[in-house]
Amino acid sequence: VGREEVVGLVQVIFDAPQEDQYCNDIGKSEEDENVVLKGAVGFLTTIVSAKTVEGQSHRSSVCFALNNQRSIRTDVGRKSHFDALSRVMHDVLTGCSREEVDVASAKTIMMLAETFYFLEKTKETQDIFEQEKEDTDITISRSRSSVIDRTKRIYVRSKLIGHPIWSDESFWDQALFQCISESLAQTGILANFSKPTSTAHGGSGNRPVVKWHDLQPHQRLEAVGQLHVIVFSQLGALAHSMVEFGCGYERSAAFVRRLSIRHQLPIPQRSALLEHLSTRKKAIYEAVAEKERLILEASSSPVQDDSVLTEDIYDGSLTEENNNDKSLIGGGNND
Repeated sequence: VGREEVVGLVQVIFDAPQEDQYCNDIGKSEEDENVVLKGAVGFLTTIVSAKTVEGQSHRSSVCFALNNQRSIRTDVGRKSHFDALSRVMHDVLTGCSREEVDVASAKTIMMLAETFYFLEKTKETQDIFEQEKEDTDITISRSRSSVIDRTKRIYVRSKLIGHPIWSDESFWDQALFQCISESLAQTGILANFSKPTSTAHGGSGNRPVVKWHDLQPHQRLEAVGQLHVIVFSQLGALAHSMVEFGCGYERSAAFVRRLSIRHQLPIPQRSALLEHLSTRKKAIYEAVAEKERLILEASSSPVQDDSVLTEDIYDGSLTEENNNDKSLIGGGNND
């Protein structure tokens, strides 16, 4: 199977119509799903979960296709297509080894999981959508849409929380190494200290390769400072992702401490990273408490609003991962 064929199969997932995305199709049975969609997803999940060289290539192709879709369409449209996308991305993670190519694919899936979403169908969103059809004021129409987006988005992330790959320390170590290496290649820290050679005609030639031992003491200090900035930013981003994907505060904090020591981060930078995680932990506790309060209020009211019972603790979207709160605020994954 070539990349073009894989891209075509991925496109099937995004072929859900947008014009009726707010119509109520809740309760749609699996038998009613599009046969083409089911066939494409079944084939994709088979090839991306294979732990072979061909499987690596297919996983990279799927990530390539999804990354292209990010600039075209992030709202998947229908619930059945959203579930199909979640299943494919889940199986990409399942097939990933700890080799460089697969680590890169898993990082891409992690990023895209917070990009693609599905808008929950409720009476409120249906009313707003119908109003937009009659509204000629573009500004007001966009404002209403933004309200829907902020409160009713379900991201693929909610379907990937608790995946076994997140509990593997080796994956996070490899991911950080890869992120740092990529940043170093882009910034070229040592190259900043090289001076172009002079040519016979008085012009400037190529810059010679500078080695660490060629630097002056003050240059080494400057290079170390730049390196620490890169490690700090990449380590902080991955630690935040660990919390977002259900690793819990304790595991994320342990990752920060261990890798901070390994890369000799200064104490102030280590403290800043841990403080960020602590703040995130507190926010999660408060969100869970608020969620429980809303559940109690809803259960005591005459008419129970199901959308309140499944409100996601992060961004107000709905999620079926109702057991994730414990893993997020606890000491780690319970897999």
